[in-house]
Amino acid sequence: MLYQKSVDPQSGRATKTPILVKKRALLTGDTIKTAKVNFGNQGGGAHVSLSFDTRGAKVFDRVTAENVKRRLAIVLDDTIYSAPVIQERIFGRRGADHRELHPEEASDLAIVLRAGSLPAPVKVIQTSPSVPPSVSTRSIRECGRR
Repeated sequence: MLYQKSVDPQSGRATKTPILVKKRALLTGDTIKTAKVNFGNQGGGAHVSLSFDTRGAKVFDRVTAENVKRRLAIVLDDTIYSAPVIQERIFGRRGADHRELHPEEASDLAIVLRAGSLPAPVKVIQTSPSVPPSVSTRSIRECGRR
């Protein structure tokens, strides 16, 4: 269980969402050649585009082909920075997160992805609902009794 931290750009309010991820990274940041912010989506928002080395392109192709309609977590230091849903198989050496992002969010994501040989694993997220506070509180109490 890892957390995706997000900050509302208007209110500045931070939230943490628990998300279940696979333990083993399917792709690491060392296969990413470039990660940059681009503008020009239909709504004018920012998005992040990537290019991979040969090995990374093959792995990314396989991962996206096998996980259409599932989330892909971008993780650094046990924090999920982004978790877009894979809309279709992405083959070739280029990919992009085409969601409209706040420019600062896009810039932060590009920096995380450019971390290169630093551990910046990409993990497929298992579909799971958010855990309601009452369930997590009950679980903590039950663990304390053991």
